[in-house]
Amino acid sequence: MDCIKLNLNKELFEKINLRPADFSDRDILLEWRNNIKVREKSFNSQIISKEEHEKWFNEVLKSEYVILLIGLLGKKRIGQIRFNINEKIAKISVNVSPDIIGKGFGPILIIKGSKFLFENTNCEEIIAEIKSDNIASIKAFSKSGFTEIASDGNKISMRATKKDFFNLIAKLEQ
Repeated sequence: MDCIKLNLNKELFEKINLRPADFSDRDILLEWRNNIKVREKSFNSQIISKEEHEKWFNEVLKSEYVILLIGLLGKKRIGQIRFNINEKIAKISVNVSPDIIGKGFGPILIIKGSKFLFENTNCEEIIAEIKSDNIASIKAFSKSGFTEIASDGNKISMRATKKDFFNLIAKLEQ
């Protein structure tokens, strides 16, 4: 994939890997989720209790309808990407480690996660719901091939279809 055409750091892109989340990720995901920078851009800006998070996390790991991936730069966790699957549509959620927000990791996680989802499931499209004031996330999803499909005062919905995603990838690899 030609990362320069996507305005991504190619060297960084190649260094990022994804792996399925496991129990060892539970505490860092809670720490990231409760960070003020993350909460300000979330639809639910309340602090999540450890008990509430543990219950949610255990359910996610057991669910056949959720894919939770951890982004790694070397061995360092840099973010998470989650897909909640409903038949052939997945709803995406991305969270970058607060200490690297704004450094270009979001689009890389979105692209790599979307590729994983489309290659390993029967999903045909991905939907992102983003707070309308979260300009950085809107740009990250746009860079990743998502297009706006709806908007209201508080939320923008964006979509990437499997066909369009792989057409984009094919063009970039030429």
